[in-house]
Amino acid sequence: MKRLTSDELNALNGLYWAYLLPALTYMTGGLISYFNLSVPREELTTGNIILGLFLGFCPGINWLVIVVGILLSSDDSDKALFFNSLIVWASAGMLLPMLAHSRRNEEVEANRRKQDEEARNAQRRQLVSVCETAWQTLKNLPRKLQAADGDLNIAQVDFAETAYEPYWAAIERAARHLADFHYGTTEVNRLAAEYTSLCAAYPGTPPSFPATTDLVEKFHVAETIATQMCEMVRLAHRDRDFAMIFQQRKTNRILVDGFGNLASTIDRVGDSIRGAVSDLSGSLERVTQRFESYHRETVAAIGSFADQERRSHFNSIEAARDAERERGEMLSMLDNIQRRRLPSI
Repeated sequence: MKRLTSDELNALNGLYWAYLLPALTYMTGGLISYFNLSVPREELTTGNIILGLFLGFCPGINWLVIVVGILLSSDDSDKALFFNSLIVWASAGMLLPMLAHSRRNEEVEANRRKQDEEARNAQRRQLVSVCETAWQTLKNLPRKLQAADGDLNIAQVDFAETAYEPYWAAIERAARHLADFHYGTTEVNRLAAEYTSLCAAYPGTPPSFPATTDLVEKFHVAETIATQMCEMVRLAHRDRDFAMIFQQRKTNRILVDGFGNLASTIDRVGDSIRGAVSDLSGSLERVTQRFESYHRETVAAIGSFADQERRSHFNSIEAARDAERERGEMLSMLDNIQRRRLPSI
C-alpha cells in the first residue's frame, strides 16, 4: 500500500484539524439535542435542518480522515494522534446513545409522573364535583320538610274552617314537598355510592362526603310528617264534602320522579321516605367505616377530624365556615320541625 508523502500527510492533518472544531460543535449540539428531546416537531425550521445535516456531515469526514491517517501515515506520532482521536470519537459514539437513552428514560418517567398527577387531579375534580352536588342537594332537604310541615299546619286550619279546596291544595303541596324530599334523599344516596367508587380508585386523600350521620338521622322526621299527612287525609275522608273534592283532585300529577298522581303519592311517600333514609344511613356507615381511619391519620396534624370532614371539599375557609353555619341551621330546623314548631326568623 502506498504511503502518504509528507505534504499529503500535512494536508490530511490540516483537513483533520479543519473539521475538528465543527465536529466538537456537533458533539456539543448533539448533547444539547439529546437533553432537549421534547422540542415540538413544528418548531423545526429549514435552517435547523440544514445545520443538523452540516453537523452530521462533519464527524463523518473527521472519522474518514482518522481512518485514512492511521492506515497510510508512516509517522508514529501522527498515527498515535489519529488513533487517540479514533478512540475519542468511538467513546463519544458510545457515550451519546447512552446519554440519550438515560435522558429518554428520565423523560418517560417525568411524563409518567405528569400523567399520574393529571389523573389524580382529574379524579379529585370528580370527587369534589360529587361532594359539591351532594351538598347542594342535601341542604335543600330540610327546607322541603319545613315547607311540607307548614302546608300541613295550613291544612289543619283549613279543615277546621271547612275550606275544602284550600285544604286539599295544602295537602297536595305537602305531598309534593315530601316527594321532592324523597327524590333528594335518593340522589344523595346515589352520589354517596359514586363517591365510594371514586375513592376506591383515588390514590390520594379524598375530600370527605358532606352528608353526616347526625344530620341524616334527623331526616326520620320526614316519616312523622308523612304519617301525619295520611292521618289528616283519612280524617278528611270521613267528611262527605271533603271526600268529594278529593275525588276531583286525586289524579293530579305530582311531577316528581318515582311518583304518579296525588292519591298514589299520599299512599306511598311515607314508606318510600323510610326506605330512602335507611338506605342513605347505610351508605354513610359504609363510607365512614372505609375512610374514617384514613382521614383521621391524614388530618391529625392539621385539625380535628370533624372540621376536616366538613371543609375538605370547599374552596376556602370562608366557604367552609358558611357551610358549617348552614349545617347548624339545618340541624336546628329539623329539631324545630320535630317539635312541631317552625324556626323563628
